[in-house]
Amino acid sequence: MSKREGSRKSFWMLSAVFGVIALVALIIGKLFFRDHPLYLVAIISISCGYLIVYRSRESKLKKRRVEIKNQTIQVRKAQEVLSLDINEIPKGLQHVKKCAEKWGSSDPLIREDLYNNTSREELIVLKECVEQNINAIEEYVNREDGSNESIAIQNMYKAYEELGLWTWEKE
Repeated sequence: MSKREGSRKSFWMLSAVFGVIALVALIIGKLFFRDHPLYLVAIISISCGYLIVYRSRESKLKKRRVEIKNQTIQVRKAQEVLSLDINEIPKGLQHVKKCAEKWGSSDPLIREDLYNNTSREELIVLKECVEQNINAIEEYVNREDGSNESIAIQNMYKAYEELGLWTWEKE
């Protein structure tokens, strides 16, 4: 269970506990609350107030996590600028250089950001780039020479597979 799921579960558990307490107090103390309705109002107000504060705190934390993630992505993008040497890429694959530079990052955060912020047209370009050269790409990648170019082309192919572009129908 992730932290997020655990947080949601604890939130709903607290909501349920406060709700049950208010119901039990209402049922058991029906006569008491008839004479002192402010106690019931206090119990319900405290329960609702706690839940509202808890929820707003969670919202602020979530926004902060997104900010930190975005800052980290920007820093990593600035550090990792792929510049592939055309002479290191086989002649049959030299035309995929631009695509490999865009999709060739091995950083998981950068890859996730790229996946989430790419237009359909850019995905179609990746799909066509890989599908038109799939045999040459697989042959080159299977050699595993460990060069930056090989890793970038391998990551480009990995992006094609991870995004499931091979399942897309031609338009």
